[in-house]
Amino acid sequence: MLDALAWVTAAALLGVTELAFAARGGRGAPTEAVAMDHVMKAATILSFLGPALMAPLMARPLPVVVGAGFALALGGVAVRLAAMVTLRSRYRLTPQRQSSDHYLVTRGPYAVVRHPGYVGILAALSGMALTAAGAGGLVFVVPVAAFCALRIAGEERLLGEEFDSDFSDYCRAVRWRLVPWLY
Repeated sequence: MLDALAWVTAAALLGVTELAFAARGGRGAPTEAVAMDHVMKAATILSFLGPALMAPLMARPLPVVVGAGFALALGGVAVRLAAMVTLRSRYRLTPQRQSSDHYLVTRGPYAVVRHPGYVGILAALSGMALTAAGAGGLVFVVPVAAFCALRIAGEERLLGEEFDSDFSDYCRAVRWRLVPWLY
């Protein structure tokens, strides 16, 4: 019961956060970026629901796993929200060129890793997977992680074109895309 309550709470918080910012989407975005968004959304929904649907077929996770998963999910939602709020009106669900007064954001969570929004969603989904189905649920997060890596490559190309040496300087100052000392 605790596992279901933890999953529902984390799911509601993540859902509200995503819906609050999802309206800022892909108007004017390149077709390939919009197509990648659709694939990413499908993978995220699978990652979101897969562990919960798989849970009845598996042994219940230990309470310590549920607790750790819930904490990871809440931390992920907080990091994702912090990234979205830091970007303010510049946050877009679909990566695209911004207005001419656009500037490179390097403060807040962007001073630690270059893509904290992806850190947040991956942590939230991983925590929810652990909460619902234990370690076996993490298999549903793998597609989202793969698509995040693809999006990061595309976003960094776009940022490099937009901000040239400023982005190169930022990459030297903030070496890690997602996880310090790893990637």
